[in-house]
Amino acid sequence: MMNFSLAALVASLFVFSSTLGVQAQYEDYGADAGYGDEYGYGDEYGDEVDDGDVVVITQDNFADIVLKAEFALVEFYAPWCGHCKSLAPEYAQAASELKEIAPNVVIAKVDATVEEELAGEYEIEGFPTLKWFTNGVTSEYDGDRNADGIVSWVKKKTGPPAATVETVEDAEKFFKKKSGVFALFDAFEGPKWESFQEVAKKEPKVEFVQTLSTEAALAMGVESLTYFRDFDDGNMQYDGDWSVESLMEFVKAFKIPRVIPLNQGSDDLIFDSGIDHQVIIFASSDLMEEATRVAADVSKENAGKIIFVSVDTDEKETEQVLEFFSLSPSETATQVMGFKAGSGAKYQFEDEYSVVSLKSFCAKFLAGDLEAFMKSADPPEQNDDPVTVVVGKTFDTIVKDPTKDVLLEVYAPWCGHCKKLIPTYNKLGKRFQKIDSVVIAKMDGTENEHPEVQIQGFPSFFFFPAIGASEERLPAEKIEAGEEVDRSLTGLTKFIKENAVIPYELPRKKSSQTVETHEEL
Repeated sequence: MMNFSLAALVASLFVFSSTLGVQAQYEDYGADAGYGDEYGYGDEYGDEVDDGDVVVITQDNFADIVLKAEFALVEFYAPWCGHCKSLAPEYAQAASELKEIAPNVVIAKVDATVEEELAGEYEIEGFPTLKWFTNGVTSEYDGDRNADGIVSWVKKKTGPPAATVETVEDAEKFFKKKSGVFALFDAFEGPKWESFQEVAKKEPKVEFVQTLSTEAALAMGVESLTYFRDFDDGNMQYDGDWSVESLMEFVKAFKIPRVIPLNQGSDDLIFDSGIDHQVIIFASSDLMEEATRVAADVSKENAGKIIFVSVDTDEKETEQVLEFFSLSPSETATQVMGFKAGSGAKYQFEDEYSVVSLKSFCAKFLAGDLEAFMKSADPPEQNDDPVTVVVGKTFDTIVKDPTKDVLLEVYAPWCGHCKKLIPTYNKLGKRFQKIDSVVIAKMDGTENEHPEVQIQGFPSFFFFPAIGASEERLPAEKIEAGEEVDRSLTGLTKFIKENAVIPYELPRKKSSQTVETHEEL
């Protein structure tokens, strides 16, 4: 499988649509990251959903409605997108609620498969994508994908970051349905209050409530600041200092459960947490209770540093997750993988599962003392064809050879574009076969991985320049050949010539040779 940066997921991490046409151009994002596109429901966008409060945007009315609005939240969707269908009722509910409490906010949607120009202008690469507009200036929506989350996020963007309660009744009513941080102040000013406001702004997915009422605070059991939670050990009292850093650490540590079951509703919680170290616990239904107990115990001392995720291997929807981590279901053992969002690096747990061994694994994970696990096919017995075959195990020795200028194609066997490119790429290999300093290489991206190759689609091209003997190659020195690179024989030859470090001369053609044809991908 492939890794996406989260901003992708990650993070999305590794899912591509297999259909043709417009659908094949985009990813079905879900949250923004994940270990696989295992979810998606419904038949059409908004089936049986009353979304009358969601404004339909086209190229013709975009400027008048969105760009002229004080605030606007715009969803770019595709009718075939499963995650868009799941979002539809939540988005519609949020629109109706915001119409009453924030009439200066436009909640809108754009069918990106129809309004392709708009989708291109705002660089829409996956569905659904939500964009926030403030007086025509756009930014990313990074809130939850449910009605409460959308409403809360918009309220914070358009009003004070913390809600104010004045009575016991108001406080009880607020926390009856929501979790959040509740603080008591002598006055809404001063260093403590300013730190509280700053943290509230930085945590759009957490509700922050403030009061001057000692009666309301004491009725809720709040002496100074309390995080109200309906999971794990329940409410958490804060007794630290009031610096922004300390408050942020407290909120970050306790805003998520100790162990999060992987399902459709947990995507945002996991991949938008801001915590890039993740420990994935794989267990059958029979083993899950004990596996979760062990993970929860270890999670206590890693709160805010590591997210622990449980995956029930008996659930059919988790097959892609197992495949992504190169695992098979086990009825007798709990399996563990470490995952670092952003880089996509994976780390294999090889000990017997226990509190002690898992604590040790987590300590090494945080310290950077684990060796990344890389999916790899076996190298070929013979590798002397014009195009050199690279696998995960041989990536460093072939691609990162400092004495070679290396062009690497990452392909998928099922990819139509990759298949069309085979004759051209083989000719390119033959053209450079006698140039000792240049290597034309290929790697099957469905069977092999490497941290330096984060791909967004097939085929992907990377150029690794040669370097002097006294220098050390850095990962950033690789050059990614994007869509702008001409993938004809002439275009790829020119690209190599422009980026190669070591000078070379291609053999001159014989006069009897025909003029090179321009082969497009």
